[in-house]
Amino acid sequence: MSTYDSSEQDMQIHHNSLTKPFIEHLEDLRSTILLCVMSVVITTLICFAFSPGLFSFLIHPLSLMDTDTHMPALRSLQPVGAFMMSMKTAFAGGVIASLPLNLFLIGKFILPALTNKEKTMLIPVFSAGAVLFAAGIVFCYFMVIPISLRFLWNFASWIGVVNDWTLEYYIEFVTRFLLVFGCMFELPLVVISLVFLNILSYSFLARNRRYVIVIIFIFAALVTPPDVLSQVLLALPLLGLYEISVWCSLLIEKKRLASKHLAG
Repeated sequence: MSTYDSSEQDMQIHHNSLTKPFIEHLEDLRSTILLCVMSVVITTLICFAFSPGLFSFLIHPLSLMDTDTHMPALRSLQPVGAFMMSMKTAFAGGVIASLPLNLFLIGKFILPALTNKEKTMLIPVFSAGAVLFAAGIVFCYFMVIPISLRFLWNFASWIGVVNDWTLEYYIEFVTRFLLVFGCMFELPLVVISLVFLNILSYSFLARNRRYVIVIIFIFAALVTPPDVLSQVLLALPLLGLYEISVWCSLLIEKKRLASKHLAG
């Protein structure tokens, strides 16, 4: 066998060794995506089966409004309105309910590609993410939504408009608020993780605080209903969470510096 043939064969073997893991990687990715989709479908069907309880949960903030009038009755203006809202609500509930399993599946998929430092962060990050998401939903459900509804109801009454809310608009209003607050409460986790990975620093976060304040208020205006109160109720907790992130980043850098001094 010639030297050329031997080197060509070695190159082919090397190519196959690279191609096979890549194909297996794609297969793992496909399996992970399918499992995530299946988990969403199953949890959505379960949520749809419990639609009355889910609707009771979403409508409960109306009883916390503390208005001078009785709790408003929600109306559906279309024959399929209640059914379509049940489907949409069940899907939103299915996505949230399947989130822990899907995060586990995604973590299992990316685990081999992570460094040891990143692996040590995986479980704490996922756990903190679940706690922060739940905290955002609880804060929004018991504080923000009742205050916003009461403000909007009283404002409409003050200008002489009769409140006659529809089921579709109310459910979209509440679910949008819950998802936005749940996601936005992940801000400290994102910032602290980036600081831990040396992508962000305390000095950068502190130096750009005024720009972050402007960005937060602009973002709150984009994702909330057009009333000022809703925007402020989202922006203020985000500002507080950002400040917590800044001080946590300072503690991380101090601990890192102390470890370097001890090692040195």
